[in-house]
Amino acid sequence: MVDWENRMVHIPRTKNQQPIHVNPNHDAFNALRKIRCRGTSSAGIQGQEHWRAYAARGRGLNGR
Repeated sequence: MVDWENRMVHIPRTKNQQPIHVNPNHDAFNALRKIRCRGTSSAGIQGQEHWRAYAARGRGLNGR
């Protein structure tokens, strides 16, 4: 969750199962803002499988 007013990012569970609060630097916060401006859908954000297939195509592989 992003707290836009206080410029904080709340990560409810890390790999250690602990929540953390992060104060992103200026560039990271601007990147989050750009993603937010794209809308509420995830159309601009692709999952891991998409990127794996993209990388594999560049190497002439079948994507798996």
